[in-house]
Amino acid sequence: MCVIEKSGTNSTILFVEGLAAGAVAIAISLIIRSYAGGPFIPELASQTLFALTPGQFESQAVGTFGPLAKYSAFTGAIIINFTLYGLFAIFIDKLRKRLPWKGFVGKAVLSSLVAYIVLLIAAISLITVTEVRTHTQSVSTIYLFISLIAPQIAFGFTLSSFSERISRPSKKPAMEKPSDATTNIDYKKRALLRAAVSSVVALPILYLGLNRLFLKSEVQIPSSASPSLLPPQSRSKPSGFEDPRLVPLLDSEVTPTYLFYRIDINPIVPEVDATSWTLTVKGLVNNPLTITYEQIKAMPSLEEYATLQCVSNKIGGDLISTALWKGVRLRDVLARAQPKPGAKYIAFRCYDGYDVGIPLGRGLLDGTILAYDMNLAPLTSEHGYPVRAIVPGLYGMMIQSG
Repeated sequence: MCVIEKSGTNSTILFVEGLAAGAVAIAISLIIRSYAGGPFIPELASQTLFALTPGQFESQAVGTFGPLAKYSAFTGAIIINFTLYGLFAIFIDKLRKRLPWKGFVGKAVLSSLVAYIVLLIAAISLITVTEVRTHTQSVSTIYLFISLIAPQIAFGFTLSSFSERISRPSKKPAMEKPSDATTNIDYKKRALLRAAVSSVVALPILYLGLNRLFLKSEVQIPSSASPSLLPPQSRSKPSGFEDPRLVPLLDSEVTPTYLFYRIDINPIVPEVDATSWTLTVKGLVNNPLTITYEQIKAMPSLEEYATLQCVSNKIGGDLISTALWKGVRLRDVLARAQPKPGAKYIAFRCYDGYDVGIPLGRGLLDGTILAYDMNLAPLTSEHGYPVRAIVPGLYGMMIQSG
């Protein structure tokens, strides 16, 4: 038997092997994210970036680059994730020389452990920064530990399979051994071929998985959509429009929820659990508050028509929409918190880390509300579920959600 082993493999080959094995791991992680809601590290990284970026810069980026602003951060995070797997392969190769773990299983276990430990620390760090910044709990720690296991095991065993020893019957006399150069070239060809096969399998899964996530983030058109989504008997009439003959005019001005424009910083819409979500009011107040979703809905409410417009909307553009909103007056919430005399601004901090401030006087106006219904139905995730602030007279970038 003639055994051909890896000899003099350079870092480039190891890096490519790591990228290919990482593609398999990321594909599995994306499947878990799509069907079980597990954490997806590139998504966590982009959310942390947004949480740390001041709101005015986010608004400028969205206004300048449009959807590219959010997708570029997400794409960059995926590239970094791939790069880490490539570096893992180089590090693991050096680490194996100092450890007794040999053979296919030994390298697979070592590779899985290294990837798991590093990415677990990275994920915990990203989640901690985001939670501290947004004062929300996004992912269960136990769920995080479990959801990262399968992708890293896949990475470890896939990476190990690239460098598995290849045995074959020798067709040459025993005295004729292949040269080191021939052995090295043969290994490189086999390693690259196996990496290519793994990529061919993993990349389509990545494409379909990302496509599925992004499609879920788009507002879906209901099959029963009709021009008027508001039953006549349920509509509130703004001042001056009480005459029933003006109902058709109101109908033409209200934008159905599925057509209401959206521009935000998230490539994937955050999913908020209203049962654990809370609204916290603190800072220059005498009575800091923490209010649940149900407590907000139990407060005296009002309905109002309000039009939102994106700051980057052009003349005749479609980044402007009108809806019927229902919620509680922000001033009623502030009255419970009792702002101190020195308070001048209200700073909104959202679930996804976006933040911005408005003058306190704006928050005390009758029309400024914390809305939980939109067009006679609960807010959708795409439009700020469970609660978003509506401040008439300000551009849409100033209207906070989550």
